[in-house]
Amino acid sequence: MIEIFSLKWKVYSLLTVIFIILPIIIPLKYNEKAKYNIAKVFGGFIILELILFYFYHYYNNIFSLQESLPLHLCRIMWVISLFAIFKKNNTSFEMLFHIGIFGSLYALLTPDLANDANFFLTLNYYFTHGGIIFVALYCLINLGMRPRNNSWFKVIFYVNILAFFISIINYNIGSNYMYLSSKPGVDNPLLFLDWPYYILIFELGLFFHSFLIHILYNKFLKRYLNKY
Repeated sequence: MIEIFSLKWKVYSLLTVIFIILPIIIPLKYNEKAKYNIAKVFGGFIILELILFYFYHYYNNIFSLQESLPLHLCRIMWVISLFAIFKKNNTSFEMLFHIGIFGSLYALLTPDLANDANFFLTLNYYFTHGGIIFVALYCLINLGMRPRNNSWFKVIFYVNILAFFISIINYNIGSNYMYLSSKPGVDNPLLFLDWPYYILIFELGLFFHSFLIHILYNKFLKRYLNKY
């Protein structure tokens, strides 16, 4: 596990910030076709990551229905990124914008990595979570995609529908996707309650952060972005 504020945490965090910011800033003056081509290239990297991720699990004989399915929230956001990029699907973008950014940010600040995580798993963790933030911001800044009115509230509804069905899956196969069966093993002072009460904290956090980014966008970002 990577300890918060350790040297390893600082190095990976800095590299992730660079990985997010540079590919967004560099194409700002490019034409629309070039910007979209860059997005599609990153979409190709997402597909490649998914292939390598499952090949790694099969090759090392660690694939399991309980841990390997793409049913954690960030994994779901990662797959949804493909629809935001290739289909320019606005609902997918809104999911990334309202949920993916903060969810991935918290995941990066408090990494949930096993003690035996090797370089590939660690790099994969930072690439995917940083990639979700990148796709959300790239779609917003370079592809001109915008969240619709009250989309933050709809996103909360969609996530709860997902949670309902995933909780059924968890019950039937003994998994802990979306951490609905037990809380994640990370050093987070907000997760002080036991199951199922900590899920209420998730709900409050989901509501607060979705609404917060809605306010920040409408009060500050919207006016600035509409100039470009």
